[in-house]
Amino acid sequence: MYINIMKRGAKILLIDNDKKILILRRSLTHPIWPHHLDFPGGIIEKGETPKQAIIREVLEETKLKIDINQLKLIFKKRRITGFILYAYEYHIDVNQPKIELSWEHDKYNWMSRKELIATKFPGKVDWVFGKVFSQAKKN
Repeated sequence: MYINIMKRGAKILLIDNDKKILILRRSLTHPIWPHHLDFPGGIIEKGETPKQAIIREVLEETKLKIDINQLKLIFKKRRITGFILYAYEYHIDVNQPKIELSWEHDKYNWMSRKELIATKFPGKVDWVFGKVFSQAKKN
């Protein structure tokens, strides 16, 4: 039986002055795909816009404050399940700022696009991660 859950999520590519992208690793206690690589982001809560959600998620997960006016929408994609993903890009005006991780992630790294392409991902790679990065390669 098909159930339309109509949830929405937002992910972000945080890019520093050296064009390195912030990659997080989900913690062992993360409820979805523990120890998988991830971009900052998450579910859009009721009453939030996608931009408001990504601002909140970035702050919660990394303690970084970003300017809502500098967010660039990379794409919006609806899955057959009804889930809608918004993906943004944001350029941070420093090199590799200090990150303070929440419980959701246990490691982070700043990687070049070349390093990301060369990275071997687990078998069940989060479709969001793959979709966001494949779109980013086009930009």
